[in-house]
Amino acid sequence: MPDKTVTAALEALGQPTDIDAVQLTGSMSQSGVYKVRINNLDAVLKINSARHEQDLARHELAFYQSLATDVPVQTPQLLQAVDTDQLTVLLLTAHGQTRPAADWDDADWLGLARELAELHSFPVPDGAPWNGTPWLESILQQPPFEVAENYWSHTPASPSLGAVLDDTDLLGAALAAVPRCFIHGDCHVGNLPLDGPHVVWVDWTVTGMGYPAIDLAALWGRAHSDGADPPYGGILNTYTRHRGIDADDLRRSMLAALLATLLFGWPEYAHYHSTTEQGRTTQYFIGLLKDWHNLTT
Repeated sequence: MPDKTVTAALEALGQPTDIDAVQLTGSMSQSGVYKVRINNLDAVLKINSARHEQDLARHELAFYQSLATDVPVQTPQLLQAVDTDQLTVLLLTAHGQTRPAADWDDADWLGLARELAELHSFPVPDGAPWNGTPWLESILQQPPFEVAENYWSHTPASPSLGAVLDDTDLLGAALAAVPRCFIHGDCHVGNLPLDGPHVVWVDWTVTGMGYPAIDLAALWGRAHSDGADPPYGGILNTYTRHRGIDADDLRRSMLAALLATLLFGWPEYAHYHSTTEQGRTTQYFIGLLKDWHNLTT
């Protein structure tokens, strides 16, 4: 039997309330995401009631209503939606299953690089909803130094922290080496289910204008923390070739994005990962710090 929130959402949509709703796990978002079957169609029900999450849901709703049919990647179809002061509900078509990053082969990664390059080449849409500041850019404008120091100072990366924390303006400048474009904003394989041979791009809650390295860094960083080893050089070459941009500029921007994400973002999510995964991420971070030192000295 659906819980009260699901029942309220189904009633708001004008749908029967006696259907099975299976909550999908794996999301760190506060929104409720459920697999349902309505009118003989598999669908995904997204329910948002908390204030912050409701703002994100409205942003995603705006994407599906105005841009989803135009972007050059496959997205779910919006079947129904309701937006009130208490509740924002999206009913979307369901598409296959996600696959662990370690199970993606080189051809999968290179195909994804082409799709990402096409998305980043999408003409800049008009309107305020797409002109917000992505998390990573906001972090670099006002870095939470204490968060970084409290976590990383207790790891083997501690001796190298000062070189990057002492001048975070350099990270911001490097991130901006490639101009802003239209980005997904939360690009990782957990948001890329497979529908047959096709990748379906889901979770457009933070899409809008941003530096392209933000998407690439999210993709690479999450893949690495999940134990995958994507063909980084091939991804970079495929992406830059399709967009016609300078590979060295993108490498510099990517390095800054990866460093800043781990420096200020990883501490909040490290506890979701095993000790082995945390250790692997620390070694990866140390390697990035060495690359940054070589780039800036």
